[in-house]
Amino acid sequence: MSADFYCWAASAGMTPSDPNFDEWVDAKTESTDKKAAPSLEAFADALLKRYPDLAPQGGATIWTFSPIKSTISDDFMSLHLTWDGLQEALAFIVETAHRHDIGCYDPQTGDYYPAPVRSSPSLISRLFKGLSGRSN
Repeated sequence: MSADFYCWAASAGMTPSDPNFDEWVDAKTESTDKKAAPSLEAFADALLKRYPDLAPQGGATIWTFSPIKSTISDDFMSLHLTWDGLQEALAFIVETAHRHDIGCYDPQTGDYYPAPVRSSPSLISRLFKGLSGRSN
């Protein structure tokens, strides 16, 4: 049994609750534009360090399709894993995705792991300056 797992750059501004999500995923998976967003390229590299692509001669792996980088389409990536592989690697995949500002979605379960919201240092410093400049 296998599982799909969708990952995308936070900059895509997409969520599974968006009414156009399924069409967006279909368009990304059918796209011939395979230029990878830098965050997805780095994310894939980190995954491959821990879980290498399928070897030509076979061997144990969590992936059911490789090379995994071939599923990147701009700011979207569809990972194809064995069911047991997804269970084994889920925490690592999500943690790694979040380090790269990538959100994840498991279409089998409907579980959504949004990219973390990062505060802009310049925004924080502007807010702090605004607050510190106020007189009480």
